[in-house]
Parts: sequence; C-alpha cells; structure tokens
Amino acid sequence: MIITAFINNCPIQLALVNRIRQKLILDKVFCAKNIIKDKKRTLLYFSKRLIRFPFELSFRMAWNELKKTYLQEYTKAKNKITVTMVSNINDRVILEYIKNSKPSLIIVSATTLIQKEIIDEAKKIDCLILNLHTGISPYVKGGPNCTNWCLATNNYLIGNTVMRLDEGIDSGNIIATEQTTLQGNETLFALHHKVMEHGFELYLKVILCYVLEQRELKAIPQDRITEHGQVFYTKEWTISKVIRAYYNYIFFYQKGIQTFVLKDSIQLFPFICKEG
Repeated sequence: MIITAFINNCPIQLALVNRIRQKLILDKVFCAKNIIKDKKRTLLYFSKRLIRFPFELSFRMAWNELKKTYLQEYTKAKNKITVTMVSNINDRVILEYIKNSKPSLIIVSATTLIQKEIIDEAKKIDCLILNLHTGISPYVKGGPNCTNWCLATNNYLIGNTVMRLDEGIDSGNIIATEQTTLQGNETLFALHHKVMEHGFELYLKVILCYVLEQRELKAIPQDRITEHGQVFYTKEWTISKVIRAYYNYIFFYQKGIQTFVLKDSIQLFPFICKEG
C-alpha cells in the first residue's frame, strides 16, 4: 500500500507524521508553506491588534509553547521523516504525484482546503483521503482554532474528528468523533496539548486499523447527524471573540468542563477498531 501525507509547515504536524512514520512506511510527505500574501496594514489594523494584545497574549503563548514542545519531540526523534516542500498543498506537483504514484491512502492534517481537482484525481484511483480535525464535527468546524472557539462560545464539546476529506470545511463523512478527557484545571497550554495528543492518538488508531487490519472504515455523512452544526471562520475571530474566550476561560472553564453533559441531540462516534 502506497501511503503519503499532506501537512503544513508546522512542528506540530511534523511530529504527528513522524509518529505515523514509526508505525508505517510513508512513500512521500508533502509539507506546504501555506504562503499568504500580506494585506496592506493600516493604522486601524495596528490599533485593533494593540487592543486585543493583552487578551490574546495567553492564547499565543500557549500555542507557541505547544509548537516548541512538538519541535523538541521532532528534533530528538531518530529516523526523522524527509519532507518535500511545496508553496501550497494544491501545487501542480501534488496532482502529478497522485497521477504517477497512485497512492492508496493520503493522510491530511492542517492544510489549506484541498481543491476538487486533486480530490477527483484521488477518487479515480480509489485512494482514501483522511483528515484530522481538532474539533468535533459537525457541531464545531472551521478555524483558526476550534478549542478557542469553544471557549469563546462557552461550549465545552471539545475533542477531535477523523473524517474522509471532501472539498468543504471539515465537512467530510465522519469515521470517528471523540471528546478529549479534561479535568477543568488545565492551563491553556495543557488544554491545547491534551486536545492535540488525543487527536494524534485517535488518528493513528484509525490509520493503523485501515492499513494493518485492512478493515473498511464506515463513514457517516454529516447531514445525517445534524443540520445545525456551526462553521467558524478565521475572519470572525475578532477582538470581541478573543476577549470573550479569555473571559470565559478565566471565569467559567473549570465549572464548564466539570458540569458539561452531552445533550441528547449530540451524537458522538468513538472509534472501536483495535490496532493490528
């Protein structure tokens, strides 16, 4: 089975793929720089950044510490993966690779949206594309960070999803959804670290089940679960949302986690396939 991975240029994703690499042979790892053209920055832009800075600082520090932790793991690892750098995950080289190498499995994590042309090419050769979403679809989707959006909305449905990838935003057919085990006393770093570690564990279970046990991965269309999921967009992560997330974390997070009960309308799909 030819297996490849599509990730972004972040230590977190490098660490994830390196863990997979310890269990399986990866034919290729494409690492996207995700280059975005800078917009013109006005005085209003800098004023807004200044206002949100005191509230956003804790989130930035937690995320930087997370990246540092996974960079250390990746740096210390033996037999590190070799990556092929691309400017964007939709570069022509990706399409040519699928056409020529005909992979059976593509593992995706934290890339920009993958274009229809690439997805269609994978379908032609019956190649499964899996995606890890650090949020629980279809209820919490989008970006820039679903855990922070849960804080901002006082919603403690925090966890991970493994799905078949499609053209939408975290909208593919669901293979597994699980809540992350939390106590309510986590620092922001510990919260994000637990979510990420749980996501890595869940993703690896699904991948190993498919590759080593060669079991069919049943996937459920999201519209069969609910039509009332929410998609969050990066452009909506405004000053008010940052302040609200920080305020809710300080004053409501502990109680929110400890008293959170799943509503009857919410369906989760824990992954039960054993590893080979």
